[in-house]
Amino acid sequence: MSEPITDREIATAMLQFGGSFISALGSAWMRADPMNGDRIAKAFPDFWEEYRELVQLHRNRAKASA
Repeated sequence: MSEPITDREIATAMLQFGGSFISALGSAWMRADPMNGDRIAKAFPDFWEEYRELVQLHRNRAKASA
C-alpha cells in the first residue's frame, strides 16, 4: 500500500508545475501556519485534488521505472 500524499507534496508540485496563480497558492501554503494552510487547501479543493493526482501519477511512473 502506498504512502498517503501530503499537503507539502501537493504544494511542492504546485510550485514546480503550476502557472503563476497555482504556484502562488503553493507558495502561500508553504509560508502558512497549519491553520491557514488548511484554509488554503479547503478554499481550492479542485486545484488541490488536481495536484494530488499529479503527485500520484509521478509516484506511479517512478515505481514503474524502478
